[in-house]
Amino acid sequence: MRRGSRNVRRTPDARGWGLSRDGGDAVALGRSLKILYSTTNRQMSQTRTGCLLVGSPRSGTTLCATMIGSHPDVGMVIEDLGHAGHTIPGVKVWGNKLCIPNQIRLDPIPDDRSLWRRLEDGVRAVIGRPRRRPQFMESYPPPPSQQYTIRTYVEKEAKLVAMIRDPDHVVDSIRRRGPASTVDLAKERWSQAARTISRASEEYPDRTHLVRFVDLVERPKVVMSDICVFLGLPFSLDMIEGHSGARQYEREKIDPSVAHRDVQSYNLDAYDPEAFRAYKKLTQKAAVGSYTNQG
Repeated sequence: MRRGSRNVRRTPDARGWGLSRDGGDAVALGRSLKILYSTTNRQMSQTRTGCLLVGSPRSGTTLCATMIGSHPDVGMVIEDLGHAGHTIPGVKVWGNKLCIPNQIRLDPIPDDRSLWRRLEDGVRAVIGRPRRRPQFMESYPPPPSQQYTIRTYVEKEAKLVAMIRDPDHVVDSIRRRGPASTVDLAKERWSQAARTISRASEEYPDRTHLVRFVDLVERPKVVMSDICVFLGLPFSLDMIEGHSGARQYEREKIDPSVAHRDVQSYNLDAYDPEAFRAYKKLTQKAAVGSYTNQG
């Protein structure tokens, strides 16, 4: 059949690529492509920044995450316990929002499951039928095999944005969403969150940015401007309107009064003095406008 016929399918060989038939040039080309690929991957990873947004439950993490995620150069996921966050393509900053301690902690949780229980949990994960935990265990975090830690995110070059909110407001907000028995659970979660954020800010001071909930609702533009500088992004006005993406904030603008509601005292200073002292220290370190000189 003629060389120019449409029915002829030619497979490129060494001669088709202009390479020597002994394969030496092909090996050299393969090495060059490998070097180019690794260099491109390294350059791409250097231009991408991770953002892990953490805080206790009901501390404003969802509101802050939706505002950050409204930036055109940010890909933010909400409460992903796997590794989907850092695989988001086409963005300069990938991110994930998780609550402390029920979704993420600073260090791995000791795995006290038996060998057979681990095997069973592994099989259930493969077939898509996870074990249903009793109601009294709903407050427990997921098994370590299903959970990243804050240190894991730091190893992936992520920066930490940590939310801080008045403990009485946190506990009261959790209480209003559940039975009276949740008060002790709310206290414990806030206490662990305060301790964890304090340790993370001390161990990773250059990779941690603290945000007070009261500043977020009263001065959202300044807070978002600070976060943009922290993440190496230009400011976007889309972030100010991002609150509409959170169901509890579907209104024209954020209501600053939510940070000043009258709630009862839950005596967190007596419940966990160390965590309360850590919270006070964190609120002093969380200086709004520290990056943009708008404080």
